[in-house]
Amino acid sequence: MHEIGVRAAHAMLSLTLAVSAMTITVGGPTSALVQPVLERVAMLNSKNGWAMTRQRLYRTQTGGRHWEATGPSLPKSATVYWQIASSTALWLAVVSPHANLLYHTQNGGKRWQSLRLPSPKGALLTEIAFAKGRPGYATYALSLSPSGENLAIYSSSNQGRKWHLAPEPRLPTAGIKSGLVLGPGSTAWLAGGSATIGKIYLYRQSKPQTPWRPVAVAVPSLLKRALLWSTPPHFFGSQDGVLPVFINGTEGDPLFYVTQNGGKTFSPGTPVVPLAAAGGWTLAEWKFINPRLGFAWLKPSPTNPQPASALYRTTDGGIHWTKVATRPKLAKLRTLDLISAKSGFAIPKQGRGLVPVGILG
Repeated sequence: MHEIGVRAAHAMLSLTLAVSAMTITVGGPTSALVQPVLERVAMLNSKNGWAMTRQRLYRTQTGGRHWEATGPSLPKSATVYWQIASSTALWLAVVSPHANLLYHTQNGGKRWQSLRLPSPKGALLTEIAFAKGRPGYATYALSLSPSGENLAIYSSSNQGRKWHLAPEPRLPTAGIKSGLVLGPGSTAWLAGGSATIGKIYLYRQSKPQTPWRPVAVAVPSLLKRALLWSTPPHFFGSQDGVLPVFINGTEGDPLFYVTQNGGKTFSPGTPVVPLAAAGGWTLAEWKFINPRLGFAWLKPSPTNPQPASALYRTTDGGIHWTKVATRPKLAKLRTLDLISAKSGFAIPKQGRGLVPVGILG
């Protein structure tokens, strides 16, 4: 499921215009003798998935019963970003004080390419974005001020072997960015938040090297006095998509917008919890399995006397939400990754590997 967090931005210094890369091979998979202590997991179905510990990347083809360690060893001081394309293809960016490296496999980790990412002085890599048949992108935070954040995008047209600073038009400076994704066709989408009350921060680029345009997203009257934060839309194919929006903060009470026309328009759903109860919850994780079926795991904020977290499910694209129970109980789980209306997997608070999760009701 999608974990909620806010990325940092570093001070602007200088910028490198292009970076070439040498391709080398790193190790293939080796079977884990014991279940690993997982930090992150992404299951694609009941059998196949990827996971990460603090030191290694793992792959399973048996629903978590067996794991293979693959790819590079991860430095303790590194920040790691991944983009999973399929059960056999994955991109891994490893950011350390020494270098920014990009690793890529297309055959389930049997063979990896190691490539150098740009390392502009004083800038921080914030994410990578790749899609089949399109240039890859690496986004860097350059500066941060009360009015906004300055980003730079590097692009690669040859799977990361060579990178160039994307020419004008640059990304909008106003607002704090939460992320950038590649959408249907040639589109790219940028989300985040600003100090403007009652406005959803969303920009769209129709194709590379064209201007970024703000996307007008209707705000319900009850939210016109709220500070709103958005994360990039998640698309299912060329038409359907989900846009997460948070009320009063980056981890605030969520509602989800949906599109059925590739992002030309977005329609608001219903807040996961009623607005009368808003402010007492934070969204820990969320996942839409398809345009209609989604889950939101809410945890009580420090000021909320509610003792337990709660899982909500929608089957109509976020219009209605129903509280559901899990087996094991949420209190025993650290992260959750659901794959259907009734089942999924979780990293337990105690123990190793994954545990199967059932949805009750």
